[in-house]
Amino acid sequence: MLSLRRATLLFAALGFMGVDNADAQQYVAPNYNNCVQLVDGGFGTIAIKNICTISISVTTIPFRGEGGGGQLDIRPGSSQGTGSTWKEKADAGGWDYYVCPRDYSPVDGNDRPISKPNTQFHCKKMF
Repeated sequence: MLSLRRATLLFAALGFMGVDNADAQQYVAPNYNNCVQLVDGGFGTIAIKNICTISISVTTIPFRGEGGGGQLDIRPGSSQGTGSTWKEKADAGGWDYYVCPRDYSPVDGNDRPISKPNTQFHCKKMF
């Protein structure tokens, strides 16, 4: 038979494990940039194709802060138009890509949404 003290310690330990597990599921490593491929979106525009087997969320940030930024959710094997032309992308100095599984968003080390290029990030579950 468990003593009250041992039962309390066991309950507390199980509770802590549950909290750690919930926090761990809230974030995933950003290992999805290899899922994107730029393709012709028609009429001189750019589309982003998802070449992986999971749905992804792609955030683009222009290097010069001029147009072309946005966020797209893309199913496996599908592509989504960015609305930007190849010239607009070049004029913006190119784009930085932040790719996460669908329902996750890229956040910086302070847990804020990515808003500038060359930012270290991880993917946070959006509830």
